[in-house]
Amino acid sequence: MESISRFKIKDNLIPISHGYFLAKSDPLFWQKLLKRKPEHAEAMYHVALEIEENAQKNLKRFLWTRNEGYLTAYRKGIKEASDLMQRSLGKGYFKARTEILRIQEEIHSTDKRLTLAKKKLMSNNRTLIYVFLAVIIALLILIAFLICYRSSTTYLENHRYTYMLPYEVVDKKQAVIPQTDLIPITIQVKGTITKQLLVN
Repeated sequence: MESISRFKIKDNLIPISHGYFLAKSDPLFWQKLLKRKPEHAEAMYHVALEIEENAQKNLKRFLWTRNEGYLTAYRKGIKEASDLMQRSLGKGYFKARTEILRIQEEIHSTDKRLTLAKKKLMSNNRTLIYVFLAVIIALLILIAFLICYRSSTTYLENHRYTYMLPYEVVDKKQAVIPQTDLIPITIQVKGTITKQLLVN
């Protein structure tokens, strides 16, 4: 039993250099192998796949949050993965060829998707701006109408004549003017004139 477990342990270990071994079961096996042997073609292939997977996660985060940092990380990661796959193929690891074609197709389709998403976002922003401008114009028209309406209900001045609404005439100027929401206008009249004639 002890010899079987030693055989399994020995089978799990890969010699890298004199006295240095890496375990195949290590989750960071390919990264450590590439660090120790920078020209190892299969390690390049597997590390490139891991980099591409992280880049895809950043793309999903960008699509969810619209944070440009994630998009930059995606572009950097996918380029690094593509370059590493190219190097792996250059070193003779032919399995990398299909992955290079897949990554290039992925980059092309993602660029199309992002272009469509940006156009849609710009269209939504443009619509929002138009709605905002329409609301502002409507408010300005409403304010102008209210100013015009208020001025016509208190008094209208046209050349030399003043029209007062509501019609109320007092004989003498009062010491205390009653509080109302209307602006009182005082007109001095020369001579004798009746209240009715003044109102008319």
